[in-house]
Amino acid sequence: MVTKKTAPKKTKRAQTKAKRARSRHISKTDTHFLIKRSLLSYAVLVFLFFALLSMSIYLVDRMIVENSHHRRHAQIVSIYRDLNLGENYRPISSNIFGDKRVYSWDKHRSYASVVTYGHNATVGDTVKELSEKVKKAGFTQQKIEYEGSSSPVYEFKNDKGNWLRIRAIPKADRDDAIYGTKNYQFINTETTNAMAPTHVEIKVNLDDNNE
Repeated sequence: MVTKKTAPKKTKRAQTKAKRARSRHISKTDTHFLIKRSLLSYAVLVFLFFALLSMSIYLVDRMIVENSHHRRHAQIVSIYRDLNLGENYRPISSNIFGDKRVYSWDKHRSYASVVTYGHNATVGDTVKELSEKVKKAGFTQQKIEYEGSSSPVYEFKNDKGNWLRIRAIPKADRDDAIYGTKNYQFINTETTNAMAPTHVEIKVNLDDNNE
């Protein structure tokens, strides 16, 4: 008769040790997984925090800049409006902007906003009328550039340090510059003042008069 061999039964002590070993292995594995997951989550949260912080700083900065540009633009528009030119001055072109645009080759000089008009009167009468309107708007005349030439520039300044420049030339001279009509003559201010109609250029610069 063949007898089957049976595996020796584990003692209670051996069984207890095996259970403890399995328990420790499972416990360590779970803890290790939780720690790794927590570190990854923390890293993601830190990244998102700094990304949102950077974006917020950028947006706030852009809002401040845009708000400044908006205020400056409104101030320039207000200066033109205060001139009260009326319907006799027909707008031809307009380039009004609020941001400060410095020259690429000279950081101490900046571009001015400019509006051009057509006026059906002589250059002399136009300059006289505009000068009175500019002074009523709170500006005082500072100097005349290119005085005696056919296109002098009349410069004004208010108590805020804003500059306004007027340049008035005969329409015939402007047509020659644009269309090549050959009507331009090298004449002086006295002769120019008697010519009509007039092409007017009014520039406003909130910062300087270095254009």
